[in-house]
Amino acid sequence: MERTSIVFDLDNTLTDYRFTDSYATSQVYQRLGLPFTDEEYEKFYKFQCEFWYFFENSHVEYDTKGLSRIDFIRSKLYIDYFKELNIPIELGLELMNIYIDNLGVKNILLPGTIDILEYLNQNYKLYIASNGPREAQIRKLTNTDILKYFRGLLTAEDCGYPKPKKEFFDSLIKKFELIPSQTVLIGDSLSSDIVGANNSNIYSIWYNRMNQINKTDIVPNMEIKDFSELKKIL
Repeated sequence: MERTSIVFDLDNTLTDYRFTDSYATSQVYQRLGLPFTDEEYEKFYKFQCEFWYFFENSHVEYDTKGLSRIDFIRSKLYIDYFKELNIPIELGLELMNIYIDNLGVKNILLPGTIDILEYLNQNYKLYIASNGPREAQIRKLTNTDILKYFRGLLTAEDCGYPKPKKEFFDSLIKKFELIPSQTVLIGDSLSSDIVGANNSNIYSIWYNRMNQINKTDIVPNMEIKDFSELKKIL
């Protein structure tokens, strides 16, 4: 089957998420008057990963206090992590906005990103599918000068649901008029990118640049460790 469209995840696939996330998180700590160290960031990063994994894979419904579902969850992240400070929802929202305003201000592209986008852009329609905040993701794409390669961006903010939920992938297919059997999705997350693609009949490529051992029962259609491998596949 001929492939015509390629959907990329953004964070930790094309851009170094930890680099930009660390800077944005430091601004939250500054607002709270708390010291921010590498050790503290590692604790927060671990909590953040577990928090988002639960959110992406659970079906829990929340009383969102009149907020959008995504905004409530983002605020809840800070309320839960800094629970000893008894942060009210209003401050949670303020911290969320500080974080989003600073996310993507400082960026690093992962190795080989420009080269592979130049190569693929010649023959494929390229898109971005991300769970990150829309405003911040556009900032990352713009500041790294790779926005020009993509025909569109869909975020969890746009449809109200994150990858790998069916609602996200249904929105992705509809928004960009994708034909699943002719589409490839490339991402670093087995539980988010690969599961969602597999469930939507989209060819999944796991970008495993850190050479992690897959201890799950999630099976991508293909695994790569370097973008240069894509030139042999596509």
